[in-house]
Amino acid sequence: LFKGQGSVQYLQQAAQSGSPKTKQTAVQALWNIATNGPGVDSQLASKALSQILNLTKGSVVRITKPDPDGSSTASGVFVTTTGYILTTSHITMGLASASRLLVGTEYGREFPATVINTNPSLGLAILKVDGTKFNPVQFSTENLAMGSQVLAIGYPEGLATEQFFSSTVVSIDNQKVLFDMPVFHGVIGGPLLDNSGGIIGLVAAGSGEFSTAIRGTVALSYLRSFGL
Repeated sequence: LFKGQGSVQYLQQAAQSGSPKTKQTAVQALWNIATNGPGVDSQLASKALSQILNLTKGSVVRITKPDPDGSSTASGVFVTTTGYILTTSHITMGLASASRLLVGTEYGREFPATVINTNPSLGLAILKVDGTKFNPVQFSTENLAMGSQVLAIGYPEGLATEQFFSSTVVSIDNQKVLFDMPVFHGVIGGPLLDNSGGIIGLVAAGSGEFSTAIRGTVALSYLRSFGL
């Protein structure tokens, strides 16, 4: 097991490698140290993981739907530099045709968003905001397996800053991923990431101690059908 500040710094550098396999191995090691209990090593590893997660700052967004009875919120993720956002379809349900959603980023920027498409059968939707140079998150190229450690990122309702939640995959099928973490309202629509920081799913629902995500392969196929 890696020990000491120098080792954690080495792993942190490796976790920012351009090689997905190197990055995944390093993040896995940092994760193991961070969850190994109280101590200097675990504190250093937790800080290193936080710094790595900062690389996705601005990629995950908070989506607000206006409603006379009170607004509702969801999360989403930029999938292109030109403002296309992937989220779950629930946030678009009941939205008047002339209405627009409001998208906010971690940096405090807000944009009106147009609904490009919503597909309730898949549970997915595509939004678009004006602008360029957004920071998209890539889809994972790694094989997903039971027992894999994953990370959900989103905006719990009532919070203006994104939060992340670590979990473990407990079940997989062609459409869904089941992971052992209850999700907060507002996080639905946010990305589920693997150890390399790639999208493996989109958080869709939670029940008790478990939550489900729409598989990344399903979401990617949906995006590609629109040339994204």
